[in-house]
Amino acid sequence: MLKIGRCAGTLLVEIEDKFYIIGETKEPFDFTSMGLSNPQALGESPIRLLEQIDTTNPWETASCHFILHQTDQPFQEYLDRLSEIFIIRRNSMISERIWELVARIEEPIPEDFWPAGWLFDSPEMVWDIVRDTMLRC
Repeated sequence: MLKIGRCAGTLLVEIEDKFYIIGETKEPFDFTSMGLSNPQALGESPIRLLEQIDTTNPWETASCHFILHQTDQPFQEYLDRLSEIFIIRRNSMISERIWELVARIEEPIPEDFWPAGWLFDSPEMVWDIVRDTMLRC
């Protein structure tokens, strides 16, 4: 199972019982308050592993928006795809414009999560068009 949400301006992703953040934080945040280790400094990759340091449920603090029940690819492929979709490459931050477009679903949400399969099933060429259009200044 894969869960995707927002925390401190990043994407918080849980997959295979491990937590990752994608992107640079927009404000200082103490991830230990969520039961997770604070991230290492941003390196070449915008994807960073956070260790679970206690039994606190991070989803009680972070807003979880999407869930994918079946994960049939290596987890790194999902993380890379999310990075490709949402990251502004020049500053390693999550694009609020793209997030707001993706998260704008009008229907009632069963169990507080929207299905996420379409994020990964949509062709890369479509996401390239969306990114070019949404990130154009």
